[in-house]
Order: sequence, then C-alpha cells, then structure tokens
Amino acid sequence: EALEYYGKALTIFQATLGENHSSTADTYGNMAGVFQKQGKFDQALQFYAKELHIKRATLGDHHTSTAISLHNTGLLHLSQGRRAEAAPLLQQAQAIFLRSLGPQHQYSQMCSRALQRLGRF
Repeated sequence: EALEYYGKALTIFQATLGENHSSTADTYGNMAGVFQKQGKFDQALQFYAKELHIKRATLGDHHTSTAISLHNTGLLHLSQGRRAEAAPLLQQAQAIFLRSLGPQHQYSQMCSRALQRLGRF
C-alpha cells in the first residue's frame, strides 16, 4: 500500500515540481526503502540510484542529503555482501558527514558503524 501512495506522490511531484527536485528525489528514496524491506533489492537499487542522481545534480556532491543517499545505497550493497560496491559509497558519505557535521553527529557515527561492518565481511 505504501508503494501505491508513494507512486501517486511521485507522479504529482514530477508533474508539478519536475524530475530534478528534492521532493521527487526523496520520494524515489522512500520507494527504494519499501522495495528493500520487501526484498526487492534490484528495484531498490534502481530507485536509490535515481534519488542519488537527482541529489547530486541539484544539491551537489558535498551536501548532507546527498551523503544520506550514498549511505543508504551503500547499506543496500553491504546487506547483499557486495563490499566492493558498498565501500566507496560509505566512504564518500562518511567524508561528507565528518566535514559537514563533525565526528559526534549521529550520521557520522551511523556511517562509522556501517564502515566497521564492512570490515567484518
């Protein structure tokens, strides 16, 4: 049911705000999270990629919102045992979080934990 509502929201955002808007990107990310929870990892990855593309284009490579997208995509790869794909995404996210928010911020610490998990595989 969540995907149905997110799909409707996505259609509205695309029509009113355009494809390259943060609300459109956030909706792609929300849909990716639902697909991930449903075990539809390929679809989740496609939607995370769309989210990340829009955020990089609109907010830049050093924005914390872009880092969140990098982190989420990295976690998906990590959950699938794809360390080579996860590592650079998580490292980029961590660099942005540390630079923007500092080492004590919850996002920086969350990313540090993900990078520690990466080392255990």
